[in-house]
Amino acid sequence: MGNELTINTPTKVLESNLKVKGGDDVHMEKLTITRERCINPSLVDSFLRLLRHNTDDVIRQKLNNVGGTNEKIKSERCNEYVHKELYSCWAVRDKVISFCDNEAASMKKELDANYGGTTETITAASDLRLDPYAAREKQEEKEFHYNDLRNLQRWVQNQREVEGILQNTSNRILQSSCDANTNYIAQFEDFRRTIQ
Repeated sequence: MGNELTINTPTKVLESNLKVKGGDDVHMEKLTITRERCINPSLVDSFLRLLRHNTDDVIRQKLNNVGGTNEKIKSERCNEYVHKELYSCWAVRDKVISFCDNEAASMKKELDANYGGTTETITAASDLRLDPYAAREKQEEKEFHYNDLRNLQRWVQNQREVEGILQNTSNRILQSSCDANTNYIAQFEDFRRTIQ
């Protein structure tokens, strides 16, 4: 426990602020992620939503009119968007989700170490004459903590599925707008390896 990850929002995302109801601009330059924020992910969800909105959701608008330009300009515009905006946001989102996934794995080890015993072990460990409710309370505490773990694991799985859908959709759009022969997802994996 005590791990944290501080993420800076990619610069290109900050340039196009997300307009919200009431006309206020959302400025989220940096986010510190902890296990608690992974377990209760409303702030992390908002951060991921901001990154997704400003990259994957607006690919068509960002690449608007590349079809009618010459090949060199089209290639430059596509490469700039892909390498300076899209891949950096994908990498940040992957880092956030991986951090929470690692926290879930650590949490499972800790819970298994603390609550690894069966109900019989819990009952034997507590003297029922002194506290007849100790076994039940211990079991409820165990279920509470494991429920947090299951929710976190489900959240990570859902986020990975969302990322997969968005990346596949973005790949198709990029192939139709930029270069049909490029696998942008494979190219992202190469990009991610270079920044680690």
